[in-house]
Amino acid sequence: MTVGINAPQEPTDGFWGPRDVAIDSAGNVYIADTGNKRVRVYSAEGVWLRDIGSGGSGEGQLDEPTGLAVSADGRLFVADTWNRRIAVFDLEGRWLVNYPVRAWYGEPVNRPYIAIDEARQLLYIGDPEGGRILVQSLQSGECIGAFGRLNTETEPLSNEFGAVGGIAVDGNGYIYVTDVLRGRVLKFAPFPVEQVTAPEGEPITVEIVPPLEVTEEVVTTEEVVATEEVVTTEEVAATEEVVTTEEVAATEEVTPTDELEE
Repeated sequence: MTVGINAPQEPTDGFWGPRDVAIDSAGNVYIADTGNKRVRVYSAEGVWLRDIGSGGSGEGQLDEPTGLAVSADGRLFVADTWNRRIAVFDLEGRWLVNYPVRAWYGEPVNRPYIAIDEARQLLYIGDPEGGRILVQSLQSGECIGAFGRLNTETEPLSNEFGAVGGIAVDGNGYIYVTDVLRGRVLKFAPFPVEQVTAPEGEPITVEIVPPLEVTEEVVTTEEVVATEEVVTTEEVAATEEVVTTEEVAATEEVTPTDELEE
């Protein structure tokens, strides 16, 4: 099936370039029908239930939906690629809010995928062309950090991507990211958060503490030597001002004996 922005409901098993799948706590299946600008919802038995979204850029509309994630509190998060935002719906398909995404400006080498860290209330968003993972608040959508960087030219370091692909988070908060261009999967430590506790001992809102760099940057001995400024003995000798005996004699003011006697 190939239709596009005005795809009809029938056939209910029709797709155009589906990209991602998510499952809710009831076992319902959400499929990003990317080319038809919608998310199709089915029961665990495969019965079509509803479509979420339609083509466009307005509230509740989608343009190239790709990555999907369902939160524990019953919200569907959709990477709305060409609208450069995360569209948030309830599981009945009602639009709730959009979270702007500062990425996806050009034609990416891969579509953006997303993942949720429930314990830290974080949303991880792939930025394929930027070679990084954006970190946004699951509740407010505020961007609170990022990690990774793009490298398509040289042998990559442990925090560099050729092209960011799928993302997953395990029960301990570790993040797994596929590097499509390099043919590998990278594992990152959980994004750091600081737990804040009220005086009575009741937990309160978690304060996010963005790190300078989440993944370890490795600098080799060769790189250090290459970047240090080395001053050789020859350079010191060349730059020092040397005053010879002849120059001293030439510059000293000598008072003749005749003048003294006069």
